Amino acid sequence: MKYYKTVFISDVHLGTRRCEVQRFLDFLHGFHADRFYLLGDIIDVWEIGLTRYFPQEHWNALRSVLGKAKHGTKVYYVPGNHDQSLKKICPVEDLGNVSVVEKSEYRTATGKRLLLIHGDVVDRYLFFRNNGVMKFVADLVYRALTVVDFLSRPLFPRHRSLLIVLQLALVRLREYSRRFEAAVADYARRAGYDGVVCGHDHSPGIRGEDGFLYVNCGDWAVNCTAVVEDADGGLRVIRN
Repeated sequence: MKYYKTVFISDVHLGTRRCEVQRFLDFLHGFHADRFYLLGDIIDVWEIGLTRYFPQEHWNALRSVLGKAKHGTKVYYVPGNHDQSLKKICPVEDLGNVSVVEKSEYRTATGKRLLLIHGDVVDRYLFFRNNGVMKFVADLVYRALTVVDFLSRPLFPRHRSLLIVLQLALVRLREYSRRFEAAVADYARRAGYDGVVCGHDHSPGIRGEDGFLYVNCGDWAVNCTAVVEDADGGLRVIRN
């Protein structure tokens, strides 16, 4: 097994058919780490509420995460927008040996102080969060897309779906990713951090500018990526 000082992941979307659960399981079984950060949308509570889909392999993935917590890895869970119901119980220091917190911070071996969030807190469509009517409309649109996605699944190859096609089209709009990155970076800078680690827009990458570090973990529906810190303090994106 590979050893990493710390592992960061986000956007696994367990409970959906687009989750690459076998690749995620292979990844979990292939490493051990001192710390393991789950930065939101690990369990897709939104979609589970509609489809009641959660097969055995997805339970196996949860058990593997809890197994790491049981055997010495410190596991932190920062909920995102698809598993936001977990925010209602934050903070919890020991939920099956897992700490559930709204946000966290991390200091790398090189001394950088990083903010750890999912990223939805700085979503450019802020009125969806602050306006009850618009949030309700946005939720209806997402749920409608989920139903259409389910019905259209026979039209798409395996491990592809309407939602994934739409997501890829959106992520490939460079302006979307640039605006998201700028918003997250500004949020972390104003809070006094040297960098930020997040997920949310499913675009893996590590970039540094003017001493500030931006890190995005990617996802386990399309990219199958994680971010790891090696023993020397270096951060890098890995693909499974």
